[in-house]
Amino acid sequence: MRALGILTVLLATASVSAAEPAVPPAVNWKAEYDKLQQRNLDEAALNHQRLVVPKLSVWDGGKSDWRSPLPGEIQSIAQAKLRILHFWAPWCPPCEKEFPLLRDISRNMMLSYAKTPGMISFTYISVETDDSGAMVRFLNKNKDSMPIGLQFGDYDKELRRALVQFIPQAVRSGPPSDKSKQLARQLPLPVTLVLDEENIVRMAFVGSLEGRQAEFVNGVESLRKLVRDGQSGSKSGSGRSSRHSSSTGNQ
Repeated sequence: MRALGILTVLLATASVSAAEPAVPPAVNWKAEYDKLQQRNLDEAALNHQRLVVPKLSVWDGGKSDWRSPLPGEIQSIAQAKLRILHFWAPWCPPCEKEFPLLRDISRNMMLSYAKTPGMISFTYISVETDDSGAMVRFLNKNKDSMPIGLQFGDYDKELRRALVQFIPQAVRSGPPSDKSKQLARQLPLPVTLVLDEENIVRMAFVGSLEGRQAEFVNGVESLRKLVRDGQSGSKSGSGRSSRHSSSTGNQ
């Protein structure tokens, strides 16, 4: 009888424990606020910068390696009135998580602007071009969630140098142990920029677009209307140039 009583108590305790909701981990609101504040500083630092796209590499799936672009493969970047550049890397978990969202956003926007060809271009640029094996593994794992189109690479690291210079968070980050990825790993990836015809950053999103997709889509639409009405301000000289803005390439 005593054993039966002990068993009853144990079962009752287990039942109560199972019914109790799990206590969520405490949120460090100070850290979350600091991250948000830093993101706002980063995006403000990027806005109105001039960022000319230099030479890019193109990922060759057949050879599993980077190659030089063929004639015409990068014309859309230079000719579009609004140029959306998305920077990512195979070792970036938020980048991997964000790609299905980017795929849907880009597909819907291209359909919306189908009647205005040359208005918008999407360009996906990996800041990691040294490790082809990492690229192969990433694309094999995420082949169903990647946006349609070419994947470009930052061939001579000019873009990442420019971003490191522009973004305060990148400058303050400590260098990683792997020197070959030093510049790339300092970037708060992913980063999405919207440039106008003069290569001036008109919108900047540092970090994932998750939860900000409406802000991004509505912002692009507002810019499209300004471009249509000739009020983008790209010729006003408001862009702050840097030593990177003189890069030769797709202008």
